[in-house]
Amino acid sequence: MSVADTNFVGVDLDYGPDGAVYMIDWVDQQHCHSPHAERWDRSNGRIFRMAWSATFKPTKVNLQELTDAELVELQSHKNDWFVRIARRLLQERAASGKLVADTNSRLHKLLGHREPRIVLRAMWALHATGSLEEKWLLKQTHDPREHIRVWAIKLLNDSSAPSKAALKRFVKMAQTDTAGLVQLELASTLQQLPHVRRWELATALVSQ
Repeated sequence: MSVADTNFVGVDLDYGPDGAVYMIDWVDQQHCHSPHAERWDRSNGRIFRMAWSATFKPTKVNLQELTDAELVELQSHKNDWFVRIARRLLQERAASGKLVADTNSRLHKLLGHREPRIVLRAMWALHATGSLEEKWLLKQTHDPREHIRVWAIKLLNDSSAPSKAALKRFVKMAQTDTAGLVQLELASTLQQLPHVRRWELATALVSQ
């Protein structure tokens, strides 16, 4: 991407419910993170919308009005904006005790989907609502799909250092699972372990 404005500082890209890409422009003469906050120009930041003019249509949505069942259905939406917002709303409702009783069973049905991306979305939503069990996640470390195995490892590590059962499985994976992303995720696990618990996994990893 080429921009003629020398003050342009593109910070982030995201897309919205309308399918357009939105870009934040910091707009500052300083292109570095100066420790002198008084020098920052906070007066002229910009947001750009990039869209295909022939097909772009503005969209107004309020997902908070949807039922839990409808939010679960959005986990299969082709636009990930709907997926992410729906997942956050399910998490908030679970945290406040307002999640409808059959919501998690609806999410569990998505775990059998043939598309890995839908399975992952269901895993993330169930994790966000506090509804994934270690026993189930350990089973997913045997899944033939690399990304499912990687995310099973991630979620087993998410809240704390892995349990003895999880660590035992990780050591076995380090010895036998040659998938690059799996090995990388197992290596990342080392930093979450106390030093005295790292050696067995580290030894298994370097054996590859």
